[in-house]
Amino acid sequence: MNKAKRNIEEHFNEIASDYATIYDPDDSRARYPSGPVRMEKTISMLRSMGVKGAILDAGCGTGHMAARLLAENFDVHGVDISSEMVKTARLRCAEDDFGNEKINIEVGDLENLDLPDSSFDAVVCLGVLEYLPEDDTALAELTRVLKPGGVMIVAFRNKLFNLFSANEYQKDASMTGEISHLIDEFQRESASAPDDDQFDKYVRHLKENVAGVPLPSEALLDAEREQSQSLRERPVTLRQTTPGEARSIGAKHGLECRDFVYFHFHPYPPIFERIAPTAFNSLGLIMESLERHPIGSIMASGIICGYVKNEVQV
Repeated sequence: MNKAKRNIEEHFNEIASDYATIYDPDDSRARYPSGPVRMEKTISMLRSMGVKGAILDAGCGTGHMAARLLAENFDVHGVDISSEMVKTARLRCAEDDFGNEKINIEVGDLENLDLPDSSFDAVVCLGVLEYLPEDDTALAELTRVLKPGGVMIVAFRNKLFNLFSANEYQKDASMTGEISHLIDEFQRESASAPDDDQFDKYVRHLKENVAGVPLPSEALLDAEREQSQSLRERPVTLRQTTPGEARSIGAKHGLECRDFVYFHFHPYPPIFERIAPTAFNSLGLIMESLERHPIGSIMASGIICGYVKNEVQV
């Protein structure tokens, strides 16, 4: 194992006990529930794409996705580079009374899986590729173990979000000259806008829910700001992918993008979350109904892409 992977393994071993908190219910919304949002959108995509059978949870973490897949009656094989994450995932699935008949979770390297070819009906890979230096090695391996006609669902960090984020990522894009290319791609995304039904639905949703967005006291705000702190600093700078890249990235591996949604919406640039976390995140959750609208290309920090493996591999 190279040094970069060892650093990632050690990082997730260290945070395994805390990582599960990103999936914990939190009515205060002091931290955005990106884990549950991403998980439920993935489940919805699996349903809409008609997936049945055995699923590989690639980078299974603390086992929340694996447990959710078991609840959907899939046979699940989880793999993670962190032994502590695997230990936590095994306990979680056992606690959910699924036993060992439909679940197997083990330590493994996504770029070198000890699994046979064409052994899964679907692969789910969430919050993983951004930690790797490039996509191709992992995608080639994940495609290898996927059956022809099988579904692969992958989450990416959205690079177009840098046009909206007003943070270091935007600064870096400006300094390198990449910002103009991002603007060009946003223009292409905007040109593909559907009819207004989706936006009208969002406006109705906003009107129905905005009155319930809390305006907390100063004391509560202080508590929320402390609670909203992220997990410890990551060992690598997480890579980003534009929507156009996410759609086309699987082509060289014989994967066709069939479905595509945005997640983790931001009503304002992220810095404003520190001012009033609950109100900020409550508005962001209302915006999740815009998951298929091009506005998500700059106001959502995450992308979920659903691919289908070609029946005949070249």
